[in-house]
Amino acid sequence: MITFIPQLAQVIRPNVLDYPAEDLEPTVLPFIRDVKGKRRFWDVSPTGDYDTDWHIGERYALELLAYLARSQFPFLFTWVVMAMPGEEDRSGIEAGFLGTIGAWLEWIGREALKETDA
Repeated sequence: MITFIPQLAQVIRPNVLDYPAEDLEPTVLPFIRDVKGKRRFWDVSPTGDYDTDWHIGERYALELLAYLARSQFPFLFTWVVMAMPGEEDRSGIEAGFLGTIGAWLEWIGREALKETDA
């Protein structure tokens, strides 16, 4: 299901890139909302269609990666994951999100190993 990572990033341009770096509040991400004075770090609505939800999660992961690359907030990923539902309530959104982050980590690891082996 996971598309090769560099091509995926070229196909899906994160909306976060439309904001100046100084305006990057976490709420620019489509899955983070402030509700009644409280920040929700994982506020998603699954469609019920696993494939559709997977692609939504994939998009959300790319948004977060772009955000992290431009912000001074590396712990945001931790807060997002901690806010996700338990195993019995997870949807394709969570699977697509975590699968995409995992694929990026794998790709980064391989690239780092290439540099150390060179």
